Amino acid sequence: HFKRIRSSVTNLNNILKDFLSLDQLEAGKVDVNLKLINISSTCKGIIDEIQTIAKVGQEIIYEHKGKENNTCIDEQILKNILFNLLSNAIKYSNENQKIWLETIIEKKHTIIVVKDQGLGIPKIEQQHLFERFFRAQNVLNIQGTGLGLNIVKAYVNILEGEIKFDSKENIGSTFKIRLPKINCHE
Repeated sequence: HFKRIRSSVTNLNNILKDFLSLDQLEAGKVDVNLKLINISSTCKGIIDEIQTIAKVGQEIIYEHKGKENNTCIDEQILKNILFNLLSNAIKYSNENQKIWLETIIEKKHTIIVVKDQGLGIPKIEQQHLFERFFRAQNVLNIQGTGLGLNIVKAYVNILEGEIKFDSKENIGSTFKIRLPKINCHE
């Protein structure tokens, strides 16, 4: 009973977060607060937080590439993006499967990659992936609002970046975000 209650509370909390984020985005009330952050520390903190909702045996593997570890970004927007992508990877993957998070700081870009071994998105439905309330036919029995990826795309747009994905049904999905590298004036 405790597990079911916890799952229901988590689901309701996620729905509320999605609707609040969507409301703020639509109203143009999302302020971008750029600051220099250690991306590895931030990602490890997010992984520690989200690991509590992981299924049995799911492991999130984090790797950072590049000489630099600091990047100028809005930390809250980054957290919102990663929380959505990682929670989707957890939700749509089975127990005992790995999920990968990779960050790369290049000369002109900060790149974020989230990869899973989950259900994947059917090819015919991929064109609708970032639409509001879209849910693929193969995941209708899994709780969700169909807002997460729409919100992620809106946040990526606010940061003037781009998001791409590759997905194969029953094999998994990879989401790659490329954000322009900005100099912070702190």
